Amino acid sequence: MKLSKIYLAARYSRRLELCKYREQLQELGYEVQARWLDGEHQLANDGTPIGESGEALVEGGDCARAAELRSQFALDDWEDVSSAECVISFTEAPRSSANRGGRHVEYGIALARGARVIVVGHRENIFHWLPQVQFCETWESALTKMTVDVPFYQWWEGLREEARQRDLQWLLSEDPEDYRQAFEIGESVDQVLNEEIEEARSSC
Repeated sequence: MKLSKIYLAARYSRRLELCKYREQLQELGYEVQARWLDGEHQLANDGTPIGESGEALVEGGDCARAAELRSQFALDDWEDVSSAECVISFTEAPRSSANRGGRHVEYGIALARGARVIVVGHRENIFHWLPQVQFCETWESALTKMTVDVPFYQWWEGLREEARQRDLQWLLSEDPEDYRQAFEIGESVDQVLNEEIEEARSSC
């Protein structure tokens, strides 16, 4: 069973490190959609490896080909972040080094969409202190949090599937966090759905 779709955001130089984290999340049942981790951003549109010269083209080139590559990579990242239910942002110590800031844009997209956001590492800017943002100093603590969530999301997917069977379409777009308390106190899927149906009837 697939759980939340996750996007991992970080400096490109940490790509191989995050590939290991992706594997750990996938082992738990999560779907990780972040094409930049595959090295796709170092491939031409026809699949040909760009290599060091191509990467230099993307980073500093001024020709039309450089613009085309930059646009394609930006669209890939935009689509992946926009489809994620959870974005995990790996940060750096404030003012520790220069960076281009793409991961900060991805973080902002996630916040604006209302996705679950987890910051791992440091609170680099004021927006990392927002109350809806979960903060973990290390990847190990973040992974523990995601591991604990597995039973909840299995219960949630069961609830969504039963809602489909009963044609309760409005439940399919609900925020799962709104139902976490019901899960934690041990309510069954049937109990929750019956309560939702009764509440809907009473509000008519």
